[in-house]
Amino acid sequence: MTYNVKDYGREWRKKNIEKCREYCKKYYQKYKKQNQERSKLYGLKLRADVINKLGGKCIICGYDKDIRGLCVDHINGGGTQEEIKIGTQGIYHKVLENTEGYQCLCATCNQIKKSENHEF
Repeated sequence: MTYNVKDYGREWRKKNIEKCREYCKKYYQKYKKQNQERSKLYGLKLRADVINKLGGKCIICGYDKDIRGLCVDHINGGGTQEEIKIGTQGIYHKVLENTEGYQCLCATCNQIKKSENHEF
């Protein structure tokens, strides 16, 4: 009989489910702040990469002073529905693969476009 570490670990976790849960809770609490910070930084970098790939400025008015004022806009609308399906980071990954159908707008121009095109 061969000894398989993965199978042994799987079986041990099944038998000791409460110990595993307790360990996971302690681990989560111990590294919660670090994981939140790392996740936040990853999201900010991902967003910056997407904005830069889309040109780094509003295509309507040219605003480029602060990246926080820029948005990823779906040219043909439907952004809310896509965000519900795949989430914000999912959209960012999709844009990094292919920018077709997306544009960079400042928050003001994005709101005006939404209002004029009745994108709610």
